[in-house]
Amino acid sequence: MSFLEDIQVAIGKDIYSQLNNVANSLFSKKKQISSDCQSIQRHFTEELLPKLTLECELFESKNIKISPLDIVNILYKCKLVKSCSTYEEYREKIIGYNLVDEFNFFIPWENRDQSEISLIETYFERLKSNLKTNTLIVEINSFNGADYEIQCFFDNLFERLNYPFTGFIESDKLSDEYKKNTMISEAQLDNVKNYFSAPSIGFSIYGSTFYCRWYSNIWLKSFLSLLKIGGFVFPGQVEFGYNIASIQAPIYPVFLGSASKGCFIWDQDRVIPLIKIPDGCLSRSFGNRSITKMWLDIRTFNGIRDFIIENKPILDQLRNPWKRHNLNDITPTLDILSSATQSTDIGAKILMIYCCLEHLFVPHSVRTGNKSYIVGGIYSLDTRLIEWFEELYIFRCNYAHKGYIKGDDKLLEFIKVSISNTLRLLRLKLNNV
Repeated sequence: MSFLEDIQVAIGKDIYSQLNNVANSLFSKKKQISSDCQSIQRHFTEELLPKLTLECELFESKNIKISPLDIVNILYKCKLVKSCSTYEEYREKIIGYNLVDEFNFFIPWENRDQSEISLIETYFERLKSNLKTNTLIVEINSFNGADYEIQCFFDNLFERLNYPFTGFIESDKLSDEYKKNTMISEAQLDNVKNYFSAPSIGFSIYGSTFYCRWYSNIWLKSFLSLLKIGGFVFPGQVEFGYNIASIQAPIYPVFLGSASKGCFIWDQDRVIPLIKIPDGCLSRSFGNRSITKMWLDIRTFNGIRDFIIENKPILDQLRNPWKRHNLNDITPTLDILSSATQSTDIGAKILMIYCCLEHLFVPHSVRTGNKSYIVGGIYSLDTRLIEWFEELYIFRCNYAHKGYIKGDDKLLEFIKVSISNTLRLLRLKLNNV
């Protein structure tokens, strides 16, 4: 059978028909013309991917290493070239759409003489031929420590996690990897660092380019959130007024070997958690209005490592990241707690932790009596945490009603405990899924 037939059998006629309808619906949309192909691709990803999470979940459960958007992309472009009567019309319309990959899946105008089904089969075979292992890398910044020690820390941690993460930190290791990957015997350090976007963290997975990007995106985002949270809960040292970290936008992740460098992305506040890219900024704040760099050294390694291993059950859930509880519970909770570590207001940290509990236990349609839902949820999972929550709720009310909370070392320790307890409740809730 052809690859098209394999996919149709695997997903069923109904799902294939739904994706075909999605491709047809693109013809009614206003054309998005821009010289920035990456911006156009992001526009369609942000619009379509959240609508196809059920299909993504199905594909993953059947071990189909392509994305539903790969299919929509092929169907749309094959239909587009057949629907245009002149080359000028086709050239104008094709500029406005870049769903997945304009280079590999651009259909030359002269191919329009083929039948639509023949075109579709041809480009499905091309999709199959492009399946490979890709490593998505995210640049990390705003941390201190010796490169060699940090490299060993990540190597050991990733071995313990047993997931395909890789750290690209230490220069000697990077040079060896660069020579192996590029077959270049001599390498300048600047070229090596650019190649790996070093210092960076990578995640490797087999599949289509689009599938690999968004599967890896979720894993990298979740790991970096846990790393930032762990670095806050187990700080090597707290410096007030020194070791200042610069605030910068997330850097768009790129594939290893793509000879490209990620650009700054400044608009992440306007997208849903699913679409947000991983943020490699490891800065933190302890509520004293300053942002400091994370310390990664012998004082922090054991605590952060044990913290992430303890929360490995959260990462285990991401084997199929498109499941509803992952999208509704894990991704937003880690996103909020990660932001809490960087908030410069200690009261805001309390509110963010409380929002996580609302997110975990309060139905989306409920607007009143939130506390009772949280108490009920905690009581069903771990009654020992009720006393802790009551104290958290008092702090939350004091901040909401008075506008401030007096920060001190005792409150800071309580916030660290609260973050750990929130993640414990998330793990317990996931056990009941």
